[in-house]
Amino acid sequence: MNLKFIKPRITKESIKTLTPKQVESFHEMVFWGDPQPGEVFYNFKTDSIHTVISDTDEAGEFALVHENGVCYDFESCLPLFTVSQLLDLVPFDASFEMRSWGGGWLIIYDGEFYETNKKEDLVDLLFELLKTKLN
Repeated sequence: MNLKFIKPRITKESIKTLTPKQVESFHEMVFWGDPQPGEVFYNFKTDSIHTVISDTDEAGEFALVHENGVCYDFESCLPLFTVSQLLDLVPFDASFEMRSWGGGWLIIYDGEFYETNKKEDLVDLLFELLKTKLN
């Protein structure tokens, strides 16, 4: 039996599949105002990935302080969601049930069935569900 390690977060490539409307919907739906040190985010403007060090700059202003500087433009940034973050976001205000089966996952989301295939990780399926929510 081969063990498969779970992919812990979505990738930059996943974020790039979002349409501009979905990115806008995300910022309207979720106030990403509680970034924690260690969280990872993608900046669309600089096409770069950073790790949050602090949520305030030296002057005490709200910002994404990262290893290469500071970002004040939250609209150009999105977190590289972890499985647990997506499990908080996706079922919010929707009917949601998740079960493991065989080599994958089955999710019932608002009465629709979704399942992973052998090559797909749970985080990818949850991100796809988030994208449907953002449409």
